[in-house]
Amino acid sequence: MLRGKLQFLIVLGVIFSSLVGLLDVKTQTFAETSSNVLIDEPFLNVSYDTEQTEEGNVFRVNLKREADGEQKESRLKLKLLTESNEVIEYPMVNGMEKKDDWFIEKEFTSSAKYVLKVVLPKKEKKLQLFIELNEQSLNNQTKEKSTKESNTDVLGLTEPLVLEMGKTENSKSSKKSASSSSANQEAPVTANSFSLYSDQNSQSQLAGVSAARSSRNLVHENFYTNKVPSYKTDNGKYPEYSWQPTGQTNVINHQGGNESAAGWDGLTSWNVQGDDRTNSYIHYGDASNPNLSLRKLAMETNKKDEFDVRLNVRGNYNYKPGVDIVFLLDNSGSMTTKKKSDAVASIEKLITEVKKIHVPDADNIRMGAHVFSDYLPGSPDATVAISGQESAWDNIVNQYRNLTPSGGTFTERALMVGKDVLDAADPDGTDGRKKLMFILTDGAPNLSFYPTGAVTDSSMYFDQVYITKNSAKYPEGDPNAGKYRSGDQLGNWEYSVGLKEPWPVGSLKITSHITTTNSTARNLKDAGVEIHSLALDIGPTATEYRHAKADMIKGLYKMSSKKANATGETQNDYFFYETDNSEELTEYTKNWYHTILRTVDAGKINFSIGNMVELISTPVASSVGETSVELPTVTSSNGKIEVSNINLFGGQEIQLDYKVRLKTEDASFVSGRWYPVSTDFVELTPTPTRTTDLLYFGIPSVRAVNEDFVIPVKKVWSNDSEDYWQKRQEITAVLQRKNGNEWTNVHQVKLNAGNNWTADFPAVVGKTDIDYRVIEKVGNLDKVPGYAKPEYSKTSFSSNNLGTNGIVITNRLMTTDYTFTKLKEDGTAFTRTNKPEFTIEDTKGNKLTGIKPNDAGLVKIEGLPIGTYTVSESVVPTGYKKMADFTIVVTEKADGTGVVAKVNGKEESITVINELKEIVIPVEKKWVDERDGTANFWKLRQTITAVLQKKDGENWIDLYQVSLNATNSWKNSFPAVDRDSNITYRVIERVGNVEKVSGYEKPSYSQTSFQSATLDAKGILITNKLMTTDYSFKKVMENNQPFFGDSLPKFKLTETTKNIEVIDNVAPDASGIVEFKDLPIGTYRVSETFVPEGFKKMDDFTFSVTEKADGTAVIADSTNKTVVNKLNEFKLKVIKTNEQGAEIEGAVFRLRNLSGTYNKTISSGSTFTFTGLKSELYFLKEVTAPDSYVGLEKEIAVDIFESGHVGVESHPLVTSSTKLGETENVITLKVKNRRQTGVLPRTGSFGNRYFVLFSIICLVAGSGLGAVYLYINRRRD
Repeated sequence: MLRGKLQFLIVLGVIFSSLVGLLDVKTQTFAETSSNVLIDEPFLNVSYDTEQTEEGNVFRVNLKREADGEQKESRLKLKLLTESNEVIEYPMVNGMEKKDDWFIEKEFTSSAKYVLKVVLPKKEKKLQLFIELNEQSLNNQTKEKSTKESNTDVLGLTEPLVLEMGKTENSKSSKKSASSSSANQEAPVTANSFSLYSDQNSQSQLAGVSAARSSRNLVHENFYTNKVPSYKTDNGKYPEYSWQPTGQTNVINHQGGNESAAGWDGLTSWNVQGDDRTNSYIHYGDASNPNLSLRKLAMETNKKDEFDVRLNVRGNYNYKPGVDIVFLLDNSGSMTTKKKSDAVASIEKLITEVKKIHVPDADNIRMGAHVFSDYLPGSPDATVAISGQESAWDNIVNQYRNLTPSGGTFTERALMVGKDVLDAADPDGTDGRKKLMFILTDGAPNLSFYPTGAVTDSSMYFDQVYITKNSAKYPEGDPNAGKYRSGDQLGNWEYSVGLKEPWPVGSLKITSHITTTNSTARNLKDAGVEIHSLALDIGPTATEYRHAKADMIKGLYKMSSKKANATGETQNDYFFYETDNSEELTEYTKNWYHTILRTVDAGKINFSIGNMVELISTPVASSVGETSVELPTVTSSNGKIEVSNINLFGGQEIQLDYKVRLKTEDASFVSGRWYPVSTDFVELTPTPTRTTDLLYFGIPSVRAVNEDFVIPVKKVWSNDSEDYWQKRQEITAVLQRKNGNEWTNVHQVKLNAGNNWTADFPAVVGKTDIDYRVIEKVGNLDKVPGYAKPEYSKTSFSSNNLGTNGIVITNRLMTTDYTFTKLKEDGTAFTRTNKPEFTIEDTKGNKLTGIKPNDAGLVKIEGLPIGTYTVSESVVPTGYKKMADFTIVVTEKADGTGVVAKVNGKEESITVINELKEIVIPVEKKWVDERDGTANFWKLRQTITAVLQKKDGENWIDLYQVSLNATNSWKNSFPAVDRDSNITYRVIERVGNVEKVSGYEKPSYSQTSFQSATLDAKGILITNKLMTTDYSFKKVMENNQPFFGDSLPKFKLTETTKNIEVIDNVAPDASGIVEFKDLPIGTYRVSETFVPEGFKKMDDFTFSVTEKADGTAVIADSTNKTVVNKLNEFKLKVIKTNEQGAEIEGAVFRLRNLSGTYNKTISSGSTFTFTGLKSELYFLKEVTAPDSYVGLEKEIAVDIFESGHVGVESHPLVTSSTKLGETENVITLKVKNRRQTGVLPRTGSFGNRYFVLFSIICLVAGSGLGAVYLYINRRRD
């Protein structure tokens, strides 16, 4: 009994101990948190947690970045906004700073990691995150950073990421302790999430990230390396590596070769009459069994200027290095008996046809398959591994035939499994084989893997969202690790393509299973898989959400690969086929058969005929291979030939034949020169819908050699004094051949000084019955302007009567004479040594000089050709004025037989008179008053009177006066005066009765006096120099100290009389001196244009600059002036907040100065404003703190300096800012209070109260039961 009691007490103690442990739960409670991944890339990870606390809603933003490469560094820029678009108050984070509402890393580094804690009021449930990532490169040699900072955002996210309270995605569930976690809670999906750059999706990219990160799309990658022919140009253009048909010397063709081998085949000649289509092909693919071969050759005909041209293109079965094919076959419940049997029959027919051309040893075609539905129990699937064995291909048909249709359509998983089948056949990814995926389905997808990451992408469909991660496989550590998960209907109650409600993926939403499926298809296409789809009887069901038939069709063709040459977005631009009749499936699978079979599929050839040949026959295509082929379409127009829809497989070859003629009659044709039969490149596009391959044919060249009749031609110029007047021009000598009564141009050559006016025409046919002639052309003219009509040594000729000198063309320059009469003023001629002389000059600067009149005054100018000539008097008789120049114009007569000279439009001779000469004295005014490159800046110039005086004994007598002003550009001339060399003259300046301009120095003269013989040819120059002085004043603060630092006052100086702004933004020097330099007479106003913050603007003041009485200088008044700026009064604004920044009431503050003359206490509201503060030291004290808060324990010193600077004593709970204004200066202090300690957080809320209450009840009940038990036992004892 005692042992039983003891056992009972032990059990009861354990129960009570457990209850006591439960009572302490409040000390281990954690508020609910959630973890959300926004960006998960190797170069950047962004996630956040949220927490609800007493102080508000807490957001913890986790940031981690790694530079994309060793030669790069990066930097983050963040902007966090509330729901109302207000910028938050950023926390203190080492290495980051606030700039223009952005929170930015201070430096570029290779990596960094940050955690930002943001606390918002409880009403704020969302946070907007704008994020940018800048990159810069390091110097490759020195590893130094670029000196130019990069601000280019490589993310390109135009919309903010939204952070929401309580939003869970890939989240860590809330917990109270390790022991209280739910045992059956699903593990977070992280290990197998589909990442933008994970091994599962190495070819995908984040939409908007720079092209440097973009993945390489392998679907349309060129299959061949173009083997480019080469050509020589030393005698026309012809193949460098060439061959010629046996016995043919006027054609030259390009050699053949192999894409994979360097150089060409070296075959230089073979007999084209026995062409067995083995020689001179350019082969692509395997060297011994190429995929396709092509060549182009030319051959002579029985006419020396006509040639046959031939192109060959040969296909093959081989597809080196081979092709791997996976069939994805829909076996969902909608594949009814009829549809399923027709589908099986079409696949069986396809495989049967492929077997016919299959070469097992070549391993060129391998096939596998995957049969799919929804992968749920009762919906079987099957996979046939890729194999080159035909028995394995039969198993594809058998597996598909034997599985009963059932379930939904989980196309996304089928795509992934299909990719697994392809990867299993090429585990290293190095075999280089083409990857094809053929999908046969009768419905759009209605199941998806759970999407866990997404970005906006306008190229995606149905939604413009690209799924970057999903929950495809179980994570490591799970018993099913590596296996695919089941599909998810994403909120639908039944199988439907569209979603009943938009499904959130991070901050984005999707509305269709098409979006998830096409994202996975994009990953496959980016990895180099070419997807073809065949859709059967597509249409919405009765339970379909959102999608019409057109939506489903578009979703399926967007899942397929786009054709390489497609430019639109219709279903014809994709490898997609659609039918509503299952009986037509076999016909449609022929397209797949052709994709597998053909090495030339819908091929094209485009080229233009060579410039020196013309097409003289219609191009004809023919089938010349072992197996006949449907002939392609051939068109030719305007010298262009196009061959389209070329389809070739093994044993098939097409040949194109046409004829061209060499244009030997063309003026630019050269006998014996090689001319290509095609221009530029002749290109074959073998598979334009699947690759961008362009393969070049070798281009043949042809030539023609005429009989060797060479005609020399020479140009002879006469009567032009070795071209003294430069009238010769380059001419074109044209060789013409007589055809009946017409002359036809054959060749042209240029005759010019460069070839010494001689040339040879290209060789022509020389026969006695062929007449030729040579004519001269200058543009459209038959003669050189100014020369007589050309004379030809022979007007026509043949090969038997042309002399050895060839044709000589003679041109005679036509000239004329002109005479005029030169007389004295009295009408008599100049005689003896005092005769004038004349110069004749044309517009090119050619001259005749030293021309004199005869004793009768007649001047004769001889031998003038066409042109314009200026006649000037180069030697003027003593005592006479120079005659005015006149112009002679010589023009050609209308009939071209001569030239005529005219003056003033008349042929009559003119008479020119020389007048007696007087002295004319020019005068000019020069001002020296420029400022900052502006003449007359001060507007002090005045009109002056220049006075010409004549000396009379000791006196000067005024002769003439002229005005000098801006209108005449300060230049003038006095009336002519006696040029007697015994007379002395001078020029003086007058302004009214004064002989100087006010404000200017006394004038200086280039010559103070002169005679006619000593007068400078330019006349008299009067120079006036402006007199200036400097002015300065001192600018200080109230303490008589100058301003310092960057915020200095600025001043503007204005001349008020003429309202001239002299200078602006003048600042004082370190001692406070403001100086204005080089000021002339005037009244000036000084204005303060920039006032240091916190100070009052000074009043404008004026000063004057005047001229001294003796006129030798100018002086300024009001010198040594000192100007004081007064400081504005200050206002102290105290804002009381809690630790979260929210304003609170209940505090009392007192502000006093050191002397006690200012002592003020304010006790109302959350903001306390003290006004009327001067430059001195103040102390702020929190007299009373709000309830439940701890106030400031000491006074805070606030020191206002005479410079306007403010010093606030440092305190961890006090932040300060100062704003200096034009009329008032404001100091703002934010004082935070902490709550009193000792109060535990109520994080458990009502649930915690009930739990404690329940624990107490259990304690009382246990105690009562124990007492009853002891009482009953005692009675028993």
